[in-house]
Amino acid sequence: MPYSLNIGSKPQLFMKSIQNVLIIKTEWQEGEMKKMQRMTYLDCAKGVAIILVVLGHIDMGNNPLNNWIYSFHMPLFFVLSGMLMAYKNNCLSTGLWVNVKKRSVQLLYPYFTFSLITLIWLVVDQLKHGHADANFIIQVIIDTLSLDGYGAIWFLPALLMAEIFFLMIFRGHKRSILLVGCLVLLTSVSGMYLQVAIPLERDLLTTYLERFYNMFNRSLIGTVFIWFGYSLFGKLEKAATGANKPGLIILGIVMFVANFFLAQSNPSVDLHYSVLNNPVLYYVCALLGTVSTLLFFKFILPNNRVLEYFGRNSMIIMGTQSIVPLTEISKNILGMTGMSFERYSYDVMICILSMIMNVVMIELINRFFPYILRRVPFREFTVNAG
Repeated sequence: MPYSLNIGSKPQLFMKSIQNVLIIKTEWQEGEMKKMQRMTYLDCAKGVAIILVVLGHIDMGNNPLNNWIYSFHMPLFFVLSGMLMAYKNNCLSTGLWVNVKKRSVQLLYPYFTFSLITLIWLVVDQLKHGHADANFIIQVIIDTLSLDGYGAIWFLPALLMAEIFFLMIFRGHKRSILLVGCLVLLTSVSGMYLQVAIPLERDLLTTYLERFYNMFNRSLIGTVFIWFGYSLFGKLEKAATGANKPGLIILGIVMFVANFFLAQSNPSVDLHYSVLNNPVLYYVCALLGTVSTLLFFKFILPNNRVLEYFGRNSMIIMGTQSIVPLTEISKNILGMTGMSFERYSYDVMICILSMIMNVVMIELINRFFPYILRRVPFREFTVNAG
């Protein structure tokens, strides 16, 4: 609302106008601060999710820690995406094509830039070791162009497809439990089929059809979690204004413990390949893990600069996973110390070293190579680099 200041014979009116403007400005600033505080806990949760991605790639295989991590860490990303959609509160009211175009640029641009860098890295690495596997390189190119992805970067096109499915399916009836139930049933049956079909030796055409089917299926699984996050956001914000904070904290602890132990009964799941094993347990564990994480950061640790930093830069960490072998470098550094660690302590130490080195990667890309993440005008790039 515009304000005009009329300075006449009564200075009191002028001063009162100034006070009104200052009050409006203060209220606006307080509102913006509250919005930022609401966003911070989501960034912290995303920071934990990306740390779990790094930790889960250190000690691969069927073990209690990995069973717990894989039970919910990728669903958490999808849930957070749905919560951000609800926070912005305009995705279902604006045109579908507008949303698709915007998110395609935001997700596919870094997907292809990171994929290109990864491809160059793989070629150079093979030439350095004196053996160039042309078939492998061609396979990586096909995976990239088909949006299947190489390494952790598969998540970006999967997230894009999941968001598009969400906007298409739930536009006008975003809270339809029946539609969600159908998606859960469809993805559960498809996951069981893919778990049997993918390992089989098939002709090339059948193999690629099944891989496209897997891409479609994991995106539909992501759609379920996006819907859950979209529906959860308002309820969580409303609960934050009530007097039941201790009860919600206790609920979060119970859900965390339940998630850890139930995850041991459904080991070796992997959303990348739509491997859900027991679909009911998978969805239950995923929701228990995501909600307990969100309750923790909403009510116990809403602000943490380190986690917030990693959360906001999670795309860089995800994109460089297949380019710079930080895990192997960390293992070599730890090996040089001559110290011995118990298995899980060793994994945590490797993860900490990897995340410290990820800070270097994040700062390098943000400061000197921002065009890897987004299209940057040349003038802006030269100013940032200078």
